[in-house]
Amino acid sequence: MTTKQLSNKFTISKIFMLTLLLFTFTFAKTPQWIIKPPVNAAYYNGVGSAPMIEGNSDHIETARQAALSSIASQININIQSDVVSSIMENNDEIKENFERNIRTSTQASLEGYEIKDQYTSNGTFYTWIRLSKAKYQEIQAEKRKKAAELSLSFYREYENALENNNVATALNNAVRAIQSADAYIPDGLEYTLDGEEIYLVNHYYQSIQNLLD
Repeated sequence: MTTKQLSNKFTISKIFMLTLLLFTFTFAKTPQWIIKPPVNAAYYNGVGSAPMIEGNSDHIETARQAALSSIASQININIQSDVVSSIMENNDEIKENFERNIRTSTQASLEGYEIKDQYTSNGTFYTWIRLSKAKYQEIQAEKRKKAAELSLSFYREYENALENNNVATALNNAVRAIQSADAYIPDGLEYTLDGEEIYLVNHYYQSIQNLLD
């Protein structure tokens, strides 16, 4: 083997080693939560990313929304299995309404989350957001309570209007009762009404259906 061939072989070996070291260094520096998004029984975790544009800070909000969307998707899976399938399996129209509201309202209603970490690499911004499952349930329970109380006040007006044979007013109040509860459908909005455990919106739909039959 000539001296030139040995030199070329040595140069290739150096390039290979440098490339390997650079890859190892980059991989080692990248946070583990980016490489493998965390899974924790006590928290919903979401990781979002967005390209960075010079002179623009939109990437922060874009990454945040992506992380929240990931968390919302995790919550939706639980909701659809625990609520929709159990209370709406025999009513396709109501089930469709439930599923539509689940998809559109969960992310918008997320509160109490924390930004656990953020990272920038090669023009990409990453953010890790987590939400305590216990805190989420606590916040939602308080929202359900307030929504149910407001919704029931309209439902009582609906019943009073029916007693007075004022169907138009009754229907108007029924719609307002549904709208008041609608945002919290993903949590079921179970309530004790006249001594019976019911899902309010399901009960309202059935009442209207009976009225119109």
